Amino acid sequence: MTSDARQECVAFIRPDEPMQCGTAFLARYDGKLWLISALHVPYGEKPHNDWSRFPKRMEIRTCPSDNHVLDLGNLIDASNNPRFLFTTQGNGTLADFMAIPLVDGSLPVWLSHVRIFDLNKDMREAAIGEEATLWGYPKKECKLAATPLTIWALPTHNSLLQTEQTAVEGNSGGPLIGSDGKLLGMVIGNTNGRALFVCSEMLEGLMSHSFLELQARQMLDKMHAQHRSS
Repeated sequence: MTSDARQECVAFIRPDEPMQCGTAFLARYDGKLWLISALHVPYGEKPHNDWSRFPKRMEIRTCPSDNHVLDLGNLIDASNNPRFLFTTQGNGTLADFMAIPLVDGSLPVWLSHVRIFDLNKDMREAAIGEEATLWGYPKKECKLAATPLTIWALPTHNSLLQTEQTAVEGNSGGPLIGSDGKLLGMVIGNTNGRALFVCSEMLEGLMSHSFLELQARQMLDKMHAQHRSS
């Protein structure tokens, strides 16, 4: 990838645990700017309701080893509610999602080549057998990688979008993109040898509702305040 090529996502890193690297992407929804990822990425484990364990700092980079580092606390829009949701059914995960509101105009120049998805226009449903590309930061490579995948099963009321292949650790939170450039979903993990995705329809539904717990709001406010005073 050349330096002037469009990049589909960013690395999302816990500085206190540098090996805890996942993926996130930038998006607009109803005119507002968001950072979207899987909720387990900042936790490094299955999410839970103990928001005091949400990391105090998270970093955004275009590459895990990049010298350009952006602290998430400097970007948070404290006037807008975040979206957090993690739900399970039986042994499976049904939703693993976070969207953090960002201040417009807060992104530095070195992020100008990173794509900002328009969730009101740039999403569509996937089709069985369709070839798509997962973008993310597989741990073993420690750099942005594009992984070709094939849609195997469409989501139902109690299951997620699935591909024939698995996703490598580190890709969690990464966007799945069709050949037409449309966003088909976001990867959250694997099951039975297949990758699982929050589909585009669920992404839209999650963004249109503020799934919010008071402690989550307080934690983001604390991160924001901490970096305003530093």
